Amino acid sequence: MYAPKSKAEQSYLLQIIELCQMVGQKGVNPFEVDVKEILEKLSEQLPAWKLPEEFVLDVKTLSEIAEIIKLQGDWVKHQSSSLYVDSLLVALKIRMLDIKSLANAFAKAWHPTVAVEQFSQERLKNAVEYWNHLLPLEARFWRLPYKQVPLTFTNLNDLFKMGLLSEKEFNDLLESYWEDLIKKTGEKKEISYWDFIYAEDYESAVFRAYLTSFLVTYGYATLKVEPIEGKVFIVPFRQPTRSSAGIQISTIPISIDYETWKKIKETKSGNGE
Repeated sequence: MYAPKSKAEQSYLLQIIELCQMVGQKGVNPFEVDVKEILEKLSEQLPAWKLPEEFVLDVKTLSEIAEIIKLQGDWVKHQSSSLYVDSLLVALKIRMLDIKSLANAFAKAWHPTVAVEQFSQERLKNAVEYWNHLLPLEARFWRLPYKQVPLTFTNLNDLFKMGLLSEKEFNDLLESYWEDLIKKTGEKKEISYWDFIYAEDYESAVFRAYLTSFLVTYGYATLKVEPIEGKVFIVPFRQPTRSSAGIQISTIPISIDYETWKKIKETKSGNGE
């Protein structure tokens, strides 16, 4: 006569089920569950399944594991869309690089922390002479009275209040810029961030990047990020979708320094654009 599974085996399955349910309910990182190890243990127990109750318990366990795998997929998608880079994405990106690209990345990131310099006798002599000819501190510094003013930031509302820019002028400019985005996007529904903000001169490119940030903030468009390939796309909305607070919840910092703009310009010039 067949004996049912031991209490230890049943207890193990019940613990796995409880763990999976807790991860789903409390929003814990699903990668904390070692899916591979659990499946290997279930596979070892498979030949011993006989009773219907045992099959039901094991099927329940597999169902919860499948839910954990789904949560892991959702977790990766969410972290990718928010520009979060964890060890998994870093490892994946490194594996996609060839040897030359990997070497270039290390060379660019290399910042030596120690430097060795040698002073000749002549240089030491010049240093001593310079030190001996310095005026006293009282004669070198003038202590002028000053008033320390805390740093502040100027936003659009401040510009409106000072009369430097009217709200209607800004809204008209933003609407025109949004229409230009929709026109350039066309049927593709998205456009490269750098292609859209690019201009022949650096100042105009910075201005276009500034306006683009307001398009995203005010719900005229959103940014689509591919962190592994390092690409950013702008996706315009056909109708503005401003949040109740009038601001975007997440922030995506994008640097537009002069060197980056210069490289893009050289690339476009080389392609004959």
